[in-house]
Amino acid sequence: MYIMTRGGPNHATEMPATLLYSQAFVYRNFGQGNAIGVVILALGLALSIVLNRLLNQET
Repeated sequence: MYIMTRGGPNHATEMPATLLYSQAFVYRNFGQGNAIGVVILALGLALSIVLNRLLNQET
């Protein structure tokens, strides 16, 4: 998606990972990049735990 639109107007179609990269390394806003990374990590961990519990239920 990023290749086709380059984030679109006002970063409307930018994904969290590319937003993290641009904030941290293009704009040198390391604090906001770090916060985005923590949110991505927390959401991935929560989704992983939920899916493991749902798929490992014995029926």
